[in-house]
Amino acid sequence: MLFKWKVSIFPYSLKTLRIHNWTPQFLNSLYCGLSHLTELHIEKCPQLESFPGKELPLPSLISLTIAHCEGFRSLSNHMQDFQSLQKLEIWNCHQLVLFPEMRLPIPKLVSFQISRCKNLRSLPNQMQNLTSLQSIVISLCEGMESFGEGCLPRNLTSLHIWDCLNLKQPMLEWGLHRLTSLRKLGIGRKKSSGYIISFPDDDGFLLPTSLTHLVIAGFNNLKSISMGIQKLTSLEKLEILMCPKLHSFPAEGFPATLECLCIDNCRLLRDRCLKEKGGDYWPIISHIPRVVIRN
Repeated sequence: MLFKWKVSIFPYSLKTLRIHNWTPQFLNSLYCGLSHLTELHIEKCPQLESFPGKELPLPSLISLTIAHCEGFRSLSNHMQDFQSLQKLEIWNCHQLVLFPEMRLPIPKLVSFQISRCKNLRSLPNQMQNLTSLQSIVISLCEGMESFGEGCLPRNLTSLHIWDCLNLKQPMLEWGLHRLTSLRKLGIGRKKSSGYIISFPDDDGFLLPTSLTHLVIAGFNNLKSISMGIQKLTSLEKLEILMCPKLHSFPAEGFPATLECLCIDNCRLLRDRCLKEKGGDYWPIISHIPRVVIRN
């Protein structure tokens, strides 16, 4: 079986390694000679509490995934050894509550994804120092309350926050307007969205004008899309999903740049947007090249 293998049998040129159901002791003795490893996937190692457990000679590691590790609690300070790391993903690690107080010392990190870590309370502190970070995806982290100390990296091009039901930090405090490289933004089902009845703000100060793709979903009390949507002068695609009380568009319509409008499961808007139903909003949206209305 694989767990009986000697470290020496791994080829020196090995680039991808997937580990399932190994002990931390074996993990810590494993990595000698893997200086060309670029992708490491650790899954279903229930005894793993922290990673890496010691200084690891993995200078070429680009992608790290930790998934379904029931006892995993934290990333250690030895993460600073992964100076080439560009992609970090953590899934289904329910004991992960907080990241270390130190910032993530990974200067080349481009993509950060964390999903189904139900007890996680916040993102790592000082994420604005991750100047290479372009994409953040946070989903199904029910316990997350805030983004942590500091602010989001200015160079972000994509941000998606889904099903973080206890995220109480108001969107005005996210500093989205400072993210002048942000192109894609998706927000759905978070606690503070329950207080939003109009989106975005009328003055257009909430979102950056660089956005080309915006998705909002599960805003249960949202009633109107405000005139602030006109400020998004680069917007090409707008998706509005599962907003049961949404019934109003701005009289000014949408940005002239909009090429695709998708409305899904917003029952109060459906007939108002359909030409064949004589919908009063059809003149506002008829110029958009692609309009998709679903229930």
